[in-house]
Amino acid sequence: MLAEITRDNRVTPAAVEDFFQDFDHRSPFFQANLFDIARTAALKYPAFRSEHYGGFSVVSNYALMHKISMAPAEFPNDAGAQSIPQSAMPPLIPADINPPHHAFYRSALNPLFAPSRMARLEQDVEARAVAMVTQAIEAGEAELISDLALPFTGLTSFGLFGFDPQQWRRYAMPLHNATFALGSAEDRAAELEEYGSAIAATVAELVKDPDPATVIGALALYEQNGRRISTEEINNIVNTLVIGGLGTTQAAISTATVYLARNPERRQELIDHPERIPAAVNEFLRVFTPTIFNGRMVPRDIEIDGHLFRAGETTLLFRTAANLDPTFIERPYEIDFQRQSSRMVSFGLGPHMCLGQHLARLEFTVMLRTLLRLAPDYELAEEPTLPPNFGTALAYATVPLRFSA
Repeated sequence: MLAEITRDNRVTPAAVEDFFQDFDHRSPFFQANLFDIARTAALKYPAFRSEHYGGFSVVSNYALMHKISMAPAEFPNDAGAQSIPQSAMPPLIPADINPPHHAFYRSALNPLFAPSRMARLEQDVEARAVAMVTQAIEAGEAELISDLALPFTGLTSFGLFGFDPQQWRRYAMPLHNATFALGSAEDRAAELEEYGSAIAATVAELVKDPDPATVIGALALYEQNGRRISTEEINNIVNTLVIGGLGTTQAAISTATVYLARNPERRQELIDHPERIPAAVNEFLRVFTPTIFNGRMVPRDIEIDGHLFRAGETTLLFRTAANLDPTFIERPYEIDFQRQSSRMVSFGLGPHMCLGQHLARLEFTVMLRTLLRLAPDYELAEEPTLPPNFGTALAYATVPLRFSA
């Protein structure tokens, strides 16, 4: 049940109901009571409106979310709808591109992130995880995010892209800090500007002599009906891969690691039955939805199921709520490591479904499996800390771990 999932303070149902009269997903109340809010939204508020940040709609149940996700003409992706309030993020391709143009980019990208191609990475990814966890065990302690999750995803992803993987911090940290609101707003803006220059310079060098075995090289060589992908477009594709891939995988690793530390009987279940880890990964991704919301723009007034979506406003798709919708999945409040169904909306729905989901699953599964095999008795050295606000992503900012000798 939800009490097993989180250590949130036990808020009263009346307080949650009152919150929907003044819904603010950037408020401390939302952060403290996410799961109670999400459950109530899925059960009682399939679509509703908030007056904050100039006004926006929220969709909470699966059926309506699916309907909207499958209608990009009426609810297109748009750079201004990525978050509310808007954040200073670089342009994203194909995330901010809609059909029919969206298909050109996906035709180039889908084979590069196909399950079969990701599976070929598993041996190298596992070796990296083993080396990192072994080093942490020898040290007796580690901070999960900075010592394990960040370098693990950074080295894997940037090597795959074609960058020098040892330079991962240069590219990953500005977007990590922006995603989780770490540091001052001025520092984050300056870091993003430096990030944009660094990405542009690196891509410009890589496309001069493209390596088809890398993502950037393959994109530089791709052609469809005489149409090539420009260097600027490749820059914006890299933005999507970094923003959409690294932070969400780090988030999933952090929430699962904390959950298992706080629920030793569930951890022992996976130690005794490692064959259940893939199903556990699905459950963790479903319940601890890394990207709580994603947005769609509303070009014109449209009414669906009695709710008016207003022209010029953003509609937030409340993924956490849809993943707890009992009309979508049976026993939604249980984390069942033997659940046969892998249904979830964590990777989105429709044509904009997450491009890198197979890479994310691979990294998450390998790190979780390695931790449980090499450090089955890891402990939380201190209570984890949350980011200043997770209105964008559900994650821990720090997770101090202690390992037995």
